[in-house]
Amino acid sequence: MERHYSLASFLTVCLQIRKKDLADGLSRFMLQERKTMAKITVLATATNTTKTTITAGKHSIIIDEPPLFGGADEAPSPVEMYLASIAGCINAAGQWIAKEMNMDLQKIDISIEGEVDGSKFLKNNDTFRAGFSEIVTRVRIVSDSEPSVQEAWLQQVRERCPVIDNTENGTKFIMK
Repeated sequence: MERHYSLASFLTVCLQIRKKDLADGLSRFMLQERKTMAKITVLATATNTTKTTITAGKHSIIIDEPPLFGGADEAPSPVEMYLASIAGCINAAGQWIAKEMNMDLQKIDISIEGEVDGSKFLKNNDTFRAGFSEIVTRVRIVSDSEPSVQEAWLQQVRERCPVIDNTENGTKFIMK
C-alpha cells in the first residue's frame, strides 16, 4: 500500500527512528517526491554553415566556429559556450548556496581556461581526444565571511553545480 506524507509528518516519523536511518529515510522521501526533477530541452537549427541558432526556453543563442574550424566567428564557439555554462552555473549555484549559508557574498569573479587539441576535429586524428584535456577554474569572491566559510561555500558550489557534475562524472550521452 502506497503512503503519502506531508513534510511535517515525515519529519515527525524521522525523529522517531534511529539517527543512522535518517539519511536513508530522507533519500527515500526525496525519491518519492521528485519535485526537484526538471527536463531541460534545447533546440538547434543550422543550414550549410557552422553557425547554429539555438532556442533554450524563451531565449535564443548563436554559436559559431572560428575560421580555422570553418566558421565566420560570428559568435562564441561550442567549447567557449561550454566553459561559459560552467561559469554561469558556478554563479547561479554560488548565489543560491550563499543565501542558504547566510553568507555575505558581494561579488564573484570566475576565470575558466580549457585546453583542447583540434587534431581530432580537423583530421580525425585518434592520438588526442576531441574534448578538453583539462579545465582550470579560478573563483575569487568578495565576502566578509570567514575563510573557513568561504572554503565550505566553494566546496558546496563544486558539488552542487550541475554543469560541473556533468563534467566530472561523465553523464550518459545518447545520440540518435
